[in-house]
Amino acid sequence: MRADGGDGSRGFKMIKNHQNVKKSIENYKPRNNRSQLKITERGNHLILDAYNANPSSLNLAIDELLSMSGCKLFIIGSMKELGDISKKEHEFILAKLSDENSVFVGDEFMSIKSEEVIVFESVNDLIKDGFLKSISKTKILIKGSRSVELEKVVDFL
Repeated sequence: MRADGGDGSRGFKMIKNHQNVKKSIENYKPRNNRSQLKITERGNHLILDAYNANPSSLNLAIDELLSMSGCKLFIIGSMKELGDISKKEHEFILAKLSDENSVFVGDEFMSIKSEEVIVFESVNDLIKDGFLKSISKTKILIKGSRSVELEKVVDFL
């Protein structure tokens, strides 16, 4: 017996399912602060990924923005639940972005901050600082673990 039942119906169903999958992917709009692209009134292009962060996803997101032309800003929140590798991974991110226009938020960054980088203990401290309101026409990566609540900065950009 043929895998398609002899009448080709299985193959047709697979093609139809493939078309449905393609349409679903094309129409997908991320929500819940997961890989959302937004343009603000001041012309900032935001990449909002404030739901989750781990070393590999954060490095890929950073590399993607670094490859783009134009003015860039990195707003990076702590990566939570990394265990024994936490300090090393946060130090790596600080070093990687030390020459870039960047700010860091969270306890993990606070514990290893240096004079070369700007670190805030909380997202509310970053917002209170006020400098976000002066940013315009900039590509901005906003990425960190959910508990850092980086999505709060969007209204100030």
